[in-house]
Amino acid sequence: MNESEIDKISKLLKAAKIAESAAKEERISLEAQILSMVPFNENKKTQYFNDNKLKIVGRVTKKIDPEKLQEIVNEHDVRQYLRILFKWTPTIIESEWDLTPDNIKSIISKAITTKPGKPTITIIEEK
Repeated sequence: MNESEIDKISKLLKAAKIAESAAKEERISLEAQILSMVPFNENKKTQYFNDNKLKIVGRVTKKIDPEKLQEIVNEHDVRQYLRILFKWTPTIIESEWDLTPDNIKSIISKAITTKPGKPTITIIEEK
Protein backbone atom coordinates (compact mmCIF):
# COMPACT_ATOMS: atom_id res chain seq x y z
CA MET A 1 0.00 0.00 0.00
CA ASN A 2 1.49 3.33 -0.94
CA GLU A 3 1.34 6.60 0.95
CA SER A 4 -1.43 8.14 -1.15
CA GLU A 5 -3.71 5.15 -0.44
CA ILE A 6 -3.12 5.50 3.32
CA ASP A 7 -3.79 9.23 3.05
CA LYS A 8 -7.04 8.60 1.16
CA ILE A 9 -8.20 5.97 3.69
CA SER A 10 -7.21 8.25 6.58
CA LYS A 11 -9.40 11.01 5.17
CA LEU A 12 -12.30 8.56 4.81
CA LEU A 13 -11.74 7.41 8.40
CA LYS A 14 -11.80 11.00 9.62
CA ALA A 15 -15.07 11.65 7.77
CA ALA A 16 -16.57 8.43 9.18
CA LYS A 17 -15.60 9.43 12.74
CA ILE A 18 -17.21 12.86 12.26
CA ALA A 19 -20.40 11.25 10.87
CA GLU A 20 -20.44 8.75 13.74
CA SER A 21 -20.12 11.54 16.30
CA ALA A 22 -22.90 13.55 14.64
CA ALA A 23 -25.15 10.48 14.51
CA LYS A 24 -24.55 9.81 18.21
CA GLU A 25 -25.40 13.41 19.13
CA GLU A 26 -28.58 13.21 17.02
CA ARG A 27 -29.59 9.90 18.63
CA ILE A 28 -29.08 11.31 22.14
CA SER A 29 -31.13 14.39 21.25
CA LEU A 30 -33.99 12.31 19.82
CA GLU A 31 -34.00 10.02 22.85
CA ALA A 32 -34.18 13.07 25.13
CA GLN A 33 -37.15 14.38 23.14
CA ILE A 34 -38.97 11.06 23.47
CA LEU A 35 -38.29 10.90 27.21
CA SER A 36 -39.62 14.42 27.64
CA MET A 37 -42.91 13.43 25.89
CA VAL A 38 -43.43 9.97 27.38
CA PRO A 39 -44.11 9.61 31.08
CA PHE A 40 -41.76 6.91 32.22
CA ASN A 41 -43.43 4.14 34.18
CA GLU A 42 -41.06 1.56 35.63
CA ASN A 43 -43.82 -1.05 35.74
CA LYS A 44 -44.66 -0.65 32.04
CA LYS A 45 -41.54 -0.78 29.92
CA THR A 46 -43.04 -1.31 26.45
CA GLN A 47 -45.35 1.35 25.10
CA TYR A 48 -47.09 1.65 21.76
CA PHE A 49 -47.55 4.86 19.76
CA ASN A 50 -49.39 4.46 16.45
CA ASP A 51 -47.11 2.13 14.46
CA ASN A 52 -44.10 2.45 16.76
CA LYS A 53 -43.33 0.18 19.66
CA LEU A 54 -40.94 1.69 22.19
CA LYS A 55 -39.18 -0.15 24.95
CA ILE A 56 -37.96 2.22 27.64
CA VAL A 57 -35.89 0.64 30.39
CA GLY A 58 -34.70 2.64 33.37
CA ARG A 59 -31.31 1.96 34.87
CA VAL A 60 -29.85 2.50 38.30
CA THR A 61 -26.09 2.60 38.68
CA LYS A 62 -24.67 1.22 41.89
CA LYS A 63 -21.08 1.76 42.93
CA ILE A 64 -19.51 -0.25 45.70
CA ASP A 65 -16.98 1.19 48.10
CA PRO A 66 -14.75 -1.90 48.58
CA GLU A 67 -13.11 -0.61 51.75
CA LYS A 68 -16.45 0.25 53.35
CA LEU A 69 -17.86 -3.13 52.26
CA GLN A 70 -14.93 -4.96 53.86
CA GLU A 71 -15.41 -2.94 57.04
CA ILE A 72 -19.13 -3.84 57.16
CA VAL A 73 -18.43 -7.52 56.46
CA ASN A 74 -15.94 -7.67 59.32
CA GLU A 75 -18.19 -5.75 61.69
CA HIS A 76 -21.38 -7.74 61.03
CA ASP A 77 -20.00 -11.20 60.17
CA VAL A 78 -21.75 -11.47 56.80
CA ARG A 79 -18.80 -12.85 54.80
CA GLN A 80 -20.93 -15.78 53.55
CA TYR A 81 -23.01 -13.33 51.46
CA LEU A 82 -20.09 -11.81 49.55
CA ARG A 83 -19.89 -14.56 46.89
CA ILE A 84 -23.69 -14.60 46.50
CA LEU A 85 -24.21 -10.83 46.24
CA PHE A 86 -21.11 -9.59 44.44
CA LYS A 87 -19.04 -10.42 41.39
CA TRP A 88 -15.35 -9.92 41.85
CA THR A 89 -13.38 -9.20 38.74
CA PRO A 90 -9.68 -8.87 39.39
CA THR A 91 -7.81 -6.32 37.33
CA ILE A 92 -4.09 -5.92 37.02
CA ILE A 93 -2.63 -2.73 38.41
CA GLU A 94 0.01 -2.32 35.70
CA SER A 95 2.28 0.01 37.69
CA GLU A 96 2.47 -2.52 40.55
CA TRP A 97 2.79 -5.46 38.13
CA ASP A 98 5.83 -3.81 36.55
CA LEU A 99 7.48 -3.53 39.98
CA THR A 100 6.74 -7.15 40.97
CA PRO A 101 9.72 -9.55 40.98
CA ASP A 102 9.86 -11.89 37.97
CA ASN A 103 9.63 -15.05 40.07
CA ILE A 104 6.30 -13.85 41.55
CA LYS A 105 5.01 -12.76 38.13
CA SER A 106 5.82 -16.18 36.66
CA ILE A 107 3.72 -17.88 39.35
CA ILE A 108 0.76 -15.52 39.03
CA SER A 109 0.96 -15.44 35.22
CA LYS A 110 -0.38 -18.99 35.11
CA ALA A 111 -3.82 -17.50 35.89
CA ILE A 112 -3.57 -14.70 33.31
CA THR A 113 -4.46 -15.00 29.66
CA THR A 114 -2.89 -12.39 27.44
CA LYS A 115 -4.24 -11.65 23.98
CA PRO A 116 -3.86 -8.67 21.69
CA GLY A 117 -6.53 -5.99 21.92
CA LYS A 118 -8.04 -3.92 19.15
CA PRO A 119 -5.60 -1.21 18.07
CA THR A 120 -6.76 2.37 18.46
CA ILE A 121 -6.27 4.66 15.48
CA THR A 122 -6.22 8.39 16.18
CA ILE A 123 -6.03 11.01 13.49
CA ILE A 124 -3.70 13.77 14.65
CA GLU A 125 -4.63 17.16 13.28
CA GLU A 126 -1.82 19.26 11.85
CA LYS A 127 -1.60 22.69 13.47
